[in-house]
Amino acid sequence: MKSKTIRRWSFIHTWTSLICTAFLLMLALTGLPLIFHHEIEHLLGDAPVLRQMPADTPHLDLQQLVAKAQAHRPGEVMQYFGWDEDEPNGVITIMAKTAGTEPNLSHTYMLDARTGEPVAMPSANGGLMMFILRLHVDLFAGLPGKLLLAFMGILFVLAIVSGAVLYLPFMRRLKFGTVRQEKSTRLRWLDLHNLIGIVTLTWALVVGVTGVVSACADLLIAAWRNEALSAMIEPYREAPPDPPGTRQPAARDCPTRRTRDAGRLHRLPRHPFFQRTPLRGVHERQHPPDLPLTDPGTDRRQHPGGHRDRRTTVVHGRHGHVAAAALR
Repeated sequence: MKSKTIRRWSFIHTWTSLICTAFLLMLALTGLPLIFHHEIEHLLGDAPVLRQMPADTPHLDLQQLVAKAQAHRPGEVMQYFGWDEDEPNGVITIMAKTAGTEPNLSHTYMLDARTGEPVAMPSANGGLMMFILRLHVDLFAGLPGKLLLAFMGILFVLAIVSGAVLYLPFMRRLKFGTVRQEKSTRLRWLDLHNLIGIVTLTWALVVGVTGVVSACADLLIAAWRNEALSAMIEPYREAPPDPPGTRQPAARDCPTRRTRDAGRLHRLPRHPFFQRTPLRGVHERQHPPDLPLTDPGTDRRQHPGGHRDRRTTVVHGRHGHVAAAALR
């Protein structure tokens, strides 16, 4: 490699690393507690606790759950329903003044799927974990904050690629993993930098690329809603409401499979670093677990509320199944 080419790659590596380092440190420090959000919620006493009931207690259907939710918070409308894999008897419920309310301004709680009793989820509506999540996901700046983090992720990927390009000419005369202890402090740090960088190359590249995708998730999901989701609910668009008391098929039982893969797109990772499970409560508030109770085919310019007054559609975000249509 020519010296001029090496200087160019070195310039790219140096400045992309310097620019994104502070943001990567913030993401690492805030991402770590999010891995242990369940344990932290239990430690703080913020985890929702449902009543002990017989294991075979039947669940209410969706119409009944909607009625229970509206009775608990009259004057508000349903935005999202979500099913928690860690709590099969709980239904995460997100409500707001209008269906188009920004998620961070909504109220999140859990309904007991067997009785419809509301259970508070303090961490989903504020507190330490919500602060950490907001800082980690969008810097409290919404979509612009996410796009800024996406740009930092791109710089991180460039730093990784340029570092890999520079590794060979700088280390070609040394054995792999060599740290020259007898040399100056600067050279020892350089050798350590090169060693750690090449050992973690694959992991860091995966983190960077998936982090960029995660930060752009809102744009990807919006495109999916406008295309795949719109086509999926088309058969239900003009369907009349079901009679009161008629059981709606739950999302986990619905036989519709044709949009399973599309539905998984909604479950893109939500931050660039580790996450063991979807962040119950806190995570669902920032990134609602299921698609909104709105018709994606509705033009928001013609319908300022962003939704139809009488008919909405509930779609399970984990599998993309149509859970219920034409709810009042």
